[in-house]
Order: sequence, then C-alpha cells, then structure tokens
Amino acid sequence: MAGRSTTSLLLVIAALFHSSLASIIFEVEHTTHISTTNFKFSTSELDCFKQGKVLYEPERKCYKLLEVGPCTGDNQWLVLDQEEVINGNGNLRSVCRQCPCCGKPYRAVYWPIDGQCHRLLRESKELCPSEGTTLQIDPFGEGECACKIDPPHAEWNVTSDDNGPCYPLYHRGPCNNGEILVASDNTTTCKRDPCSQHNRGNSSELYVKWEDGNGRCYKLGSKGPCQGDSTTFNIHPVTRRPACISRINQIVDLPPNCDTDQNGKCREEINLPSVSDYVSDLLNSAQKKRSKRRTKTNKQHV
Repeated sequence: MAGRSTTSLLLVIAALFHSSLASIIFEVEHTTHISTTNFKFSTSELDCFKQGKVLYEPERKCYKLLEVGPCTGDNQWLVLDQEEVINGNGNLRSVCRQCPCCGKPYRAVYWPIDGQCHRLLRESKELCPSEGTTLQIDPFGEGECACKIDPPHAEWNVTSDDNGPCYPLYHRGPCNNGEILVASDNTTTCKRDPCSQHNRGNSSELYVKWEDGNGRCYKLGSKGPCQGDSTTFNIHPVTRRPACISRINQIVDLPPNCDTDQNGKCREEINLPSVSDYVSDLLNSAQKKRSKRRTKTNKQHV
C-alpha cells in the first residue's frame, strides 16, 4: 500500500558531468501542486554529503552542521543559510551564525515562534505535544518538532507545521488491522504484518520479522536471535530496520555506517547516510522552512 503522505519527496538523481562539475536533480512533488526545483551540486559537495557533512565554501572543506567546525566567532556554529534557502537560489549553503542559546548552562534550543531559548529536554512535551514527536534542532539551528529517534518513529501525514503525529515503526500505528508501518524510500508505507500470528490480540509484546537475517519473527527488546549478554533485537535508528543492537555502546554511539550482526558488532558497511538520504533530509527541512515562511507571510496579509 502506498503511503498516504500529503507530501512526498521523489528523488530523481541524474549525474551530469561537465569537466569537474556533477549535478543532481531533485524533484519535489506535492499532492496539491507540483513544483520542480533543480539543485546543482559540485563534486566537492557530493563528497561531503557522502560523509553526512556539508561543504564550507570559504575553506573548501567538509564539516558537520550544528558544530563549531570552521567558525571562529564567540558562540558561533555552522548551519544552513536560511535566507539562501528561502529568498536565494535554494542552495544548501553552510554559514557561520551566532548560536543564541549555546551559552546557556543547560541544553537549550532557539524556538523561532517566540524568539526564546527553551530547555531541549524539559520543555519538549510542552512545545511538541503531538504523539511521537520531540523537540529537536533543525539544520538551520532552530527548534522544530520532529519524530522520536529512539525507538524510531515516522510521520504518516507529513505537514509543514510540525503538528502531525509520529508513530513507532513496525507497529500498527495508523494502518489497517493486520498491517504495520514501515519506512521505505524516504517515506512510510503500510504493509501486511508477517508476524501477525504472534501479534494477534497481544498489545504488550510486539514480534517483528528479522528481514536481514533468518526471516523468523522475534519479540522486540528480547534476545531473539542475538548473541552476547548486552545485545537485544530492536529497530536500528539509522537503517530503521530490525537488527541486533548492543546496549554497552548505546545505539546512538554506533558508527553511522555500521550494520550489526548477532553479537551487535559491525557486520559490514552500509554506506549510511547515502547521498540521496542525507540530501533529501536537508531538502525536507528546507521545504518545511519555506512553507512556514509562506504561511507566516500569508497570515500577515490577511
């Protein structure tokens, strides 16, 4: 069953080489209208995207967003240029900007709605009351309501106002009886539950098929097929698929390109994030930012 998302991101990637320049074309489709924007990235930018980083043009080097990186000013960090995305050419250009909440004695995030700094953990539920959402920092350095990462959640009806609920993957969520919500190609889909015989009438325990292993159903959070005292069967926060995960090194500490075996150790490289996944996440954030600006502008003219 196709995802019933109001907004979907369709990535059409074409490599066009002219001397040292490569370009990728991304098509953004909305259910009520279709707007196609061509983003041309240099080979240097693509190399950075492969590392989960962005190119800082003045130095021609790759850096992670939301870190000090190349920035030298007091309380500065590297973010995407919001004005370039909204009013410029839509390019994903990184810039050093003042971090208004970085000097706080607690983890804080700038909330653009009221222009104040809020405690990232303590005020998450107040600012993001929708089911399955939590307060996070977007690539522009501002607070947003996004789906929980641990355990991995995903949106069903994607909205630009951050008010939509998120549901845990491999649960029924918004799907029909006998179906589960899974992540597929940067969207979500309801599919038949292959472990329905175990899950029927059992709300306290959830069985999930180990698709990358022996194909059998195991209870989430249990030892399942995993070996090692601290390894359990859960949903990997990066691949968003069932895997054996070690709790000695918390899942957030796993290398981003690490797939795990039955012992919870790195089995093979899976090249995460891929260029398309990483860039589509950035483009999704950019699209949200533009939508919010349009909504705010329209309200001011009413």
